[in-house]
Amino acid sequence: MTGRTTLILGPASRHAMALNSFVREKRASLEANGLKVFPARLGTPMLRGCLDRQRPIAERRAAFLREVGTGPAIVSAVNLLAVPRTGLSNGKLFSEAKQTFTDLGEVVGDARIVLTPDRLPQFFLGAGSPALEAQVAAVGWETLYELSWRELAAAVTAAAPKSEIFVLSARGTATRCQDVTSLVFGDHDHGDRLDLLRHAITETGRAVLARLVETGMPDAATRTKIYTSFASVFDPCEIAERLGIDKTTNALLEQRFQEDLMAIRGLPGVEVI
Repeated sequence: MTGRTTLILGPASRHAMALNSFVREKRASLEANGLKVFPARLGTPMLRGCLDRQRPIAERRAAFLREVGTGPAIVSAVNLLAVPRTGLSNGKLFSEAKQTFTDLGEVVGDARIVLTPDRLPQFFLGAGSPALEAQVAAVGWETLYELSWRELAAAVTAAAPKSEIFVLSARGTATRCQDVTSLVFGDHDHGDRLDLLRHAITETGRAVLARLVETGMPDAATRTKIYTSFASVFDPCEIAERLGIDKTTNALLEQRFQEDLMAIRGLPGVEVI
């Protein structure tokens, strides 16, 4: 990693929260190795302050540079777009996101940007917000099908054309956990590179992984098998009970998510993992 700043902007999916936990728990060791580190409880309010439209642009830019410094920095701001319970509003995902990203682009220069979308039912339930769940249950499947992560990613590319943008799926974050930790945290000493996979699987999966690690680091194919077999996800029955999304609609939303990822891969300056 060079002296550039990396911004983890969410949305606050479960793998985004895993990244933020990594930032928080490894903060001391990361800073000892030369990074300036902002977990979400510090990074989100810091960025919001730098995006305050009541302040002149030059002042906002200066404030951002003063906070992150000239060396490499990691800023977790997974709730910058909105708190999870307001993620769905007027039939749109994060309806204020475009303005937020426009403000961000004016301030952050060529900072690297990390986005963390997830399949909609998993995202909605992972937020742990009864208010959001009630909103989702009240809308029709046609509205849910039209919700697009691609639009969110496109807004970032338009607002921050100098930035490298990385879009991390839950599966990619878990199965390519070594690549993701290197991508986000660079070559600094950040401990166990399997932490993100452990976070994404069940207790049984973690036990299987522990036995495998005794004989060496599992390769990419093995990590994928472990994730596929033991991923900690909400099952279709719970999705139907809490969100009113039946199995057919759930399958359609899964297809839509994969289509979104394919479309995001076509955006300039974006890498999808």
